[in-house]
Amino acid sequence: MAYPTPPYIDLLKQLIAIPSFSKTEDNTRDAIVGFFTSRGISPQVMGNNVWAINRHFDAKKPTLLLNSHHDTVKPNAGYTRNPFAPSMEGGKLVPGIPGTRLRLPWRGAN
Repeated sequence: MAYPTPPYIDLLKQLIAIPSFSKTEDNTRDAIVGFFTSRGISPQVMGNNVWAINRHFDAKKPTLLLNSHHDTVKPNAGYTRNPFAPSMEGGKLVPGIPGTRLRLPWRGAN
């Protein structure tokens, strides 16, 4: 049974397709900001850092911060696929950059 592609899969595909080498992540930052704002979420931005606070946030309760980076390594001649062309293979998102691991809680159709 095929399921609709969740919006975060489309965001990940978009992020993979944007060259974002260290210190030049402004385009991926903008994509993340756009993802949030298109869903009515007001993200905070400082430099290339983006974060959002849950609408149910309570400063009196423990806080969990989920953190990741969105820069990538520069491609080299040894790559066997386009590093900026993500694909779906066997129901899994396969980034173009070798060695990148995306573990996602979703299985969909190709």
